[in-house]
Amino acid sequence: MIATKTKTKPNTIEYDDNLVTVVLVKTNPICEAKIAGKSVLDWTKSAVNMFHVIISESTEDYLSIAKQVSTKSQYIFVMPAQHPLLLKKDVMEMVDYMVYKNLTHAKFACGEIFLVEALPKMDQVTDIFMVPIAVDRCAKIENEVTMGAYSAIIQNRIITYHMEQGVRVIDPKTTFIDSNVIIGNGVTLAPFVSLINGTVVGDHCFIDSFSIIDHSTLMPNSRVNSSHLQNVVVHSFVTVDPYQHLHDCELESNQDQVKH
Repeated sequence: MIATKTKTKPNTIEYDDNLVTVVLVKTNPICEAKIAGKSVLDWTKSAVNMFHVIISESTEDYLSIAKQVSTKSQYIFVMPAQHPLLLKKDVMEMVDYMVYKNLTHAKFACGEIFLVEALPKMDQVTDIFMVPIAVDRCAKIENEVTMGAYSAIIQNRIITYHMEQGVRVIDPKTTFIDSNVIIGNGVTLAPFVSLINGTVVGDHCFIDSFSIIDHSTLMPNSRVNSSHLQNVVVHSFVTVDPYQHLHDCELESNQDQVKH
């Protein structure tokens, strides 16, 4: 049975450990697979980190798992640790729905929420399926095949975020940015640029096409021309010549790259 979607009341709930404990069920090895430098598990955790989070490897049903959790929270949310597309606002909307509908149990596309005080007397759960959020963001990664499509969505979110912060990305479809990369103001990224492994790009840098910047730091106003840098620090106003492959060094002037 599917419940119809209804609007929730304006958000006045305080989201914290006292409201919800989230149990992420980690039973599939795909949870450790990386998407844009972060595991599927960590992407899922980022959507629920306003609550107390517990990692479980139990294979029992969700009601049994919820009954085993010792918590002072009002609700327990049990879900697979395989939902990297889930957003904080989705989780909040599910909790809102649970609270304002005064439910003891609700089943969503990405998990189940239980009212803690009702758990001792709960022998079975309802088959009513709630749909207060976009079901596509509840997509569950089962294997490497399905992960490819979700990786593209996450990468698009990362690039969109940086563009909204003022980074000029000339061709988003050919640009790759890891989740742990920091980019300053006024930066321009030409097509086919990859920024990975915690790279830091200072203000007003320019990175030309086919550059790969790996675990490196570009200080403000530096420029990289179609080169591969790995564990490199490029000082301000230094230009890296085209077709360089530099690693484990520090460039304080344009002449320093000749030494490497």
